[in-house]
Amino acid sequence: MAILKNLIISAVGDVAPGSGKDYSQLRKWVEANGGRWMPRVMKGITHLICSKEAWKKDVEQVQVAKKLNAFVVSYDWLEDSLQGRRKLAEHKYTWEVLRRQQKKIKKIKKMGRQADTAKFRKGCEKAQEDIGSGTSSRKRSKGGFFASALDDLKKRREEREVEEKARRQGRADGSGIGASGVASEGRVEGQGEVPTSPVQTPPSLAMPNPTPPPLSIPKAQSKAPPNPKPSDGILGPSSAPAPASAPTPGCCSNPPTPTYSQPPTNKLKDLYHVYTDTTGFTYDLLLLRQNPFLNTFAKYELRLYESHAKPHVYCTFVRYTPPASSTSSAPSGVPIIPSRIRGMHDGAAVGNSSGGDNKQGGGTASNEKARLDALITEPTARDDAPYKALLVPANSAFPPAFAAFRHAFRDLTLLTWEERLDDAETHPLQRARAQALAIEPFLWKARPVPGLPVGLLPAVPLPTAADASYVRNRWNLPGVQAPLSTTGGAIGSALHREAEETRKREEDAARFRAEAREKTKGGARKPNWNKPLFNGVNGRPRTDAYGRYVDFRSGVTGAGVPGSRPGGGSATGRAVVLDRSGQRGWIRGTKFGYEG
Repeated sequence: MAILKNLIISAVGDVAPGSGKDYSQLRKWVEANGGRWMPRVMKGITHLICSKEAWKKDVEQVQVAKKLNAFVVSYDWLEDSLQGRRKLAEHKYTWEVLRRQQKKIKKIKKMGRQADTAKFRKGCEKAQEDIGSGTSSRKRSKGGFFASALDDLKKRREEREVEEKARRQGRADGSGIGASGVASEGRVEGQGEVPTSPVQTPPSLAMPNPTPPPLSIPKAQSKAPPNPKPSDGILGPSSAPAPASAPTPGCCSNPPTPTYSQPPTNKLKDLYHVYTDTTGFTYDLLLLRQNPFLNTFAKYELRLYESHAKPHVYCTFVRYTPPASSTSSAPSGVPIIPSRIRGMHDGAAVGNSSGGDNKQGGGTASNEKARLDALITEPTARDDAPYKALLVPANSAFPPAFAAFRHAFRDLTLLTWEERLDDAETHPLQRARAQALAIEPFLWKARPVPGLPVGLLPAVPLPTAADASYVRNRWNLPGVQAPLSTTGGAIGSALHREAEETRKREEDAARFRAEAREKTKGGARKPNWNKPLFNGVNGRPRTDAYGRYVDFRSGVTGAGVPGSRPGGGSATGRAVVLDRSGQRGWIRGTKFGYEG
């Protein structure tokens, strides 16, 4: 099959491995499939198979092919056409399109890395805000990852000794210049009189080593005695007071206070970020309970944090924000500590403040008892105050942290983690449980749409997915036991609306049935429907023992039967005749008379 018929093809650059310098193999393939091979680019060429390097360098043959409006394609076009046994379209194989696609892919990869970096940094910022942890320091440690503590202490000690030696040498070099300053300073510090006559001291050839003064102390305790005596070791031989004159401009008014370099505090804090599992799902959930009537909402933020360092450790964090109308002015929340010792931590702060009062006021047994009670009593979380806490302590393993995450999600939404993808529009499971427990749940906002990662464990609502270790509201989270309300909460208001609609439908159905009954009464037979409509002129008609009407005039039974004609004829052309025994008989009437 001549799939390359009427095509004139050439090549430039290293288009394919094994093609040879003279492109002998390419020439055989082209000619075997009905095409013509051209050793160089010239007029009439239709396709130029070009390598990536030749396209980047824009060699002469590529320029000529562009001027001749030939397709500058990659080797993949020829290979795919021969394997597919048909000539493929050249557009997506041209180097202009390929380079544009490569740039786009490169840009997307770069944007993906930037997005991942931004997500990681955002998680670190949340960790810094929630639990006081964040990104690691950019300055690398000089001692490596595993450094000996003893070697580090020796190194710091040597650095301090070098700094101290340099400081002492500097004071020794400037002691002669600042003699008058020292004397005047002694007069100011001592607030007393200094002898006016110089002290007779034999000259000394060697300068004594000055002793470093003590550390600086508060001003209230730094007053010297009224008449200080010059110390032999501190002032030295040249410390005799000079005549009253202006102090040397180069000398400072206060004696130099030595500052000893202390080793920097090693902050051993764990660094965390928001955990992202292998599927790409980020364990950072936003749960809302909205009040559509007041346009307010209560918010819960549930996060699972993972440490930067390996082996990874985890912790579960929860933050509660009450509705805007009920926000309390009290200090927000609970300190970020494990829930079991949360009360002890808060009680310690209260106890310390009360302990200070006891020292000032003498202290009483009741205050001490209150302080001890505060140490062991866990504070009660309020629904109208912000709240934050760690459900599991830091440096925990993944199973307990993930279990706490799932249980907190179930407390707030009334859904297990396997049921997290319950229908966002109708919420059948969530509605049924909220109605059974009479609790207004939180709704998971910004849940992943179909196709995005949904997290670990299958999102299948199965009855066998019950967690035996689950205990309802184990951590006494605020706002969890909020009752269903007709004016607050999406679930409660929806249930109330559905109940009202059902009641209205039932009332309308009952009204329609009553109206239908009233309409059918007109066509039904009423009581005494076959009796005279009005009484006669002589009163109510009489009846005999058999219930037959008796005529008032003749006294004959049956004469007053409705529908009878005068003379015994009926409206149907029949006459009523009574025999001697009083029985009724009928005679069929004709046009001219009656026949028996």
